[in-house]
Amino acid sequence: MNKTLIKRHEVTTRIYLLLFEICLLNILIESALATMAAPEDQAPNIIFILADDLGWSELECYGNSFNETPNLNRLSHDGMRFTDAYAAAPVCSPYRAALLTGKHPARIGILDFLRPDSVNALDTSYMTLPESLNEHGYATGMIGKWHLTGYAYHGAAREIRPGDHGFDWDFGGEIKSVGNGANFWPYVFRDQPIPWIDIPNNRLGKEEYLTDRLNIEAVDFVQQHRNEPFFLLLSHYAPHTILNGRPDLVEKYKAKHAPGKSTRNRCYLCEDKGLGRGDPDHHWAGDHNPHLAAMLESIDEGVGMLMEK
Repeated sequence: MNKTLIKRHEVTTRIYLLLFEICLLNILIESALATMAAPEDQAPNIIFILADDLGWSELECYGNSFNETPNLNRLSHDGMRFTDAYAAAPVCSPYRAALLTGKHPARIGILDFLRPDSVNALDTSYMTLPESLNEHGYATGMIGKWHLTGYAYHGAAREIRPGDHGFDWDFGGEIKSVGNGANFWPYVFRDQPIPWIDIPNNRLGKEEYLTDRLNIEAVDFVQQHRNEPFFLLLSHYAPHTILNGRPDLVEKYKAKHAPGKSTRNRCYLCEDKGLGRGDPDHHWAGDHNPHLAAMLESIDEGVGMLMEK
């Protein structure tokens, strides 16, 4: 990339959405925010949105009739929708390592999701996408789930963070584990002593919802770097279990129609409500579909916010 290319400030932004699913399915959608390709002398901005454990069939643009994702529908209509796509790994850490390095997980030595006390991590000897973009004049930001290291809190010998791999700025990463279920301020799961997620302040009030907070931080990053080339990885924790949507959206989907009975026989949220294990007839699982739909709509709202910038 030549110097004239990286000095241009009025740049085109392209949003990439990667939907990661446990069954080795992933979808890459490139939005057509402009009707024409960027001129050759402009360095494109890149926003890469990663949703955790999202299946392709859960999206409205792939035929789901319960979940509502109007902004993703716009991306699908104006951009590209893949029907045959595959992830590098079926679980979190090896997939993320492959995404950032361009290498197969076996070459990196990360073959399963990293446990909290893992001695393994994405070693700094590997060149990553943000490091490469830094060399070409890009500002780089990481928001949300990292999951490429063990954690000092659990006795891991080393803790490799986004800043060790070329991200100029990161926000909302996990402190001691991946934090699934800690979806509301102060991001403490059940009765555990400290938050799971590194968000030191509250911007949205008493019921601040994690996905909403990550969305507004993403918008802020785009605004702060709008006059220079940038790369943003917005890595949502949602909709990975434990399913826990924003209350107003959960009620919206409960009103649509009653979901079918879940086959699960344990749910932490059910137990917190005093419901027992192994009792599907009195299980809170009837709310699982509305909670999943609510989580997806929160992600979709963020896509819409970014498309307006």
